[in-house]
Amino acid sequence: MAITVREALQLERMRECRLVAGEKGLCREIACVDSMEIPDISTWLKKKELLLTTGYVLRQDTGALLKLIEALHNAQSAGIAIKTRFFGALPEEALALADRYGLPLIEVPDAMPFVELMMPLMRAIMDAQNVRLEFSKTIHDQFTELELSGGGLDAVADMLHRLLSMPVVITDRDLKISAAAPEGAALRGDFHQILPEILAWAECTDFSEDVVEKPLGEGRLVARKARFKNNVCSYIFIFCPKNTFDEMHMVVLDHAVTVTALEFSKLEALNQRMSLMDNNCFIDIIMRNVKSEEEVRCRARYLGWPNPPFSLAVFDINGFEKLAQDRTELDILLLKQQVVDEIQAVMNVSGAPCMVISKSDSFSCLCAGAQAVQLIEAAKLTVQQVQMKLGIETTAGISTQVSCYMDLWAAYEEATDAIRIGRRGGLRTVYIEHARLEQALMHCADKNYFEKFVGNTAQKLVAYDRANGTELVRTLEALVRNMGVRTQTAQELFLHRNTLLARIRRIEAVTGYDLSRSEQLMDLGLALRMRPYL
Repeated sequence: MAITVREALQLERMRECRLVAGEKGLCREIACVDSMEIPDISTWLKKKELLLTTGYVLRQDTGALLKLIEALHNAQSAGIAIKTRFFGALPEEALALADRYGLPLIEVPDAMPFVELMMPLMRAIMDAQNVRLEFSKTIHDQFTELELSGGGLDAVADMLHRLLSMPVVITDRDLKISAAAPEGAALRGDFHQILPEILAWAECTDFSEDVVEKPLGEGRLVARKARFKNNVCSYIFIFCPKNTFDEMHMVVLDHAVTVTALEFSKLEALNQRMSLMDNNCFIDIIMRNVKSEEEVRCRARYLGWPNPPFSLAVFDINGFEKLAQDRTELDILLLKQQVVDEIQAVMNVSGAPCMVISKSDSFSCLCAGAQAVQLIEAAKLTVQQVQMKLGIETTAGISTQVSCYMDLWAAYEEATDAIRIGRRGGLRTVYIEHARLEQALMHCADKNYFEKFVGNTAQKLVAYDRANGTELVRTLEALVRNMGVRTQTAQELFLHRNTLLARIRRIEAVTGYDLSRSEQLMDLGLALRMRPYL
């Protein structure tokens, strides 16, 4: 807390001084007093500082005085008190500049010792600081008692509202309302109404500052960050009348921010504990360590899992090892939480509400009530949004529906199979029911027979294409797709029938198969489908 220039001019001996310019700045606060007797003091000027000088180093140098006034204004100093014994009458340019900036310019009697000015000023500043400290302790005690009583965010918002007599909104880091006072739909509605304006303001404002203010209608909006472990965990918004948010209000807000950060840290600890319990339960199921459906139901009910039937959508981060390089453990945890939040938000908005369980670089979503088509579209959109907003590429695998918790292990295997199929086939979202053949091929592709079969057929075509720059594999894929109908194949590939015929003969020469025989064409088609899984 500090006294104003107006208040300072009413102190003993200061009443003998004369304000000659900068009357608009009488409300400027004085937090400290210093003297100047060197030519250039701009480097040492402080905010809310009243500068005293005999004027000796400025004698008969109007330019130096103008430069000093400019420097004081830039430093947001309280003003300057100057003796004119060495300088003479203060020039009109200096008075005009001080008036323009609203910087108080005070003329001190030549015979007055500076110590007689500084002592009463310092006593007044110290008295004001003592009042501030006493007030701060009172507020600290109230918020400490609130925290120890386990009041929660609603109680914090209510106390802050009562102490400030201003509407208060507390949000999480994503600007979702966590508490508001006075409670009611009106304040929440007002906040949601101006939320786009707040977001636009945040984009063009230096939001790295912990406290920012913005005009709002006839008043102002004060935004204050709350931090936990150096990361923003919450915002507090105060709706205040114009020019009424003073230093005492800021003291109250500072204490409220500390308690708010503690509340969010408790919520974070609770979420981490619940997440760990989710993981343990999920791992027990997929590892088949549970004995009965009833046991799982009891644990799932406590954890708030959806009731079956449901499907499982699993999102895996592609290239996670590379993504995690040069990141701290905390950075990785925060990144995973961002992925969880984005998956949950997009899936919910897309009509596939789910609960997300995070396990390493894999995110499993229990989705109840969504139809397969809806779930597939929601997963596709989620993959796109995660990459667009977070720059993280994921692959999604979707299982068929299961009717009990005990069958989650089978759903998880289906979803992870779908992810493997998607990665090998260049697909970002795969519904396992649409890839049963690929799943079967993948599970039997480790047999030596299949390796030999593919090596003598499809792999020969791949090697030939590589060596000669041809497109025999692409031609065979199109021919298989069109069930051996050559006219349709030629149209699809935009080839003349004679060019297609030449390619077919070359395929037959390389593989030894007769493509006019449907069973041999089917064999080659099967080899092509199996090749990615070997």
